[in-house]
Amino acid sequence: MRGFPLINLLAVLGALAALLYPLLRLNTPARAVSPQPDDGETAIRAAEVPVTVGLRFVREPLRLEVKAGGRILEFSSNGLERTVHTALPMPDRALELDMSVTWPPDAAGSVAEVAVAPDGLAEQRQNVWADGAGASEILRFEWKK
Repeated sequence: MRGFPLINLLAVLGALAALLYPLLRLNTPARAVSPQPDDGETAIRAAEVPVTVGLRFVREPLRLEVKAGGRILEFSSNGLERTVHTALPMPDRALELDMSVTWPPDAAGSVAEVAVAPDGLAEQRQNVWADGAGASEILRFEWKK
């Protein structure tokens, strides 16, 4: 006896599906679950990093204020080149500086070069151009991982 052909076909398809199901489960990628950072990891991210901030001017400014991490940076010297060594928070390997500078009225078109060098990372530079006799900008520096 040979049986009914439709029943034989369904039996073969059922057996193939039973074998194929585990193989399909092996080939599908599992969903990535991002682990929540523990307190130690959060503390490391929020830790302050030693940073050197340098400023160079074409003309000496009348007034200068640079804020980072909610505090005003105090530069070690006056003149055309100024530097500060401090520790600043760098969440996600990024640093924002809020810079406000005023030049004499006859110094239209002046520029300030801002250089930031965190400990262990490459130095980055940005220019701040005078808008009339002054400039006020937020500078963002990022270092890729």
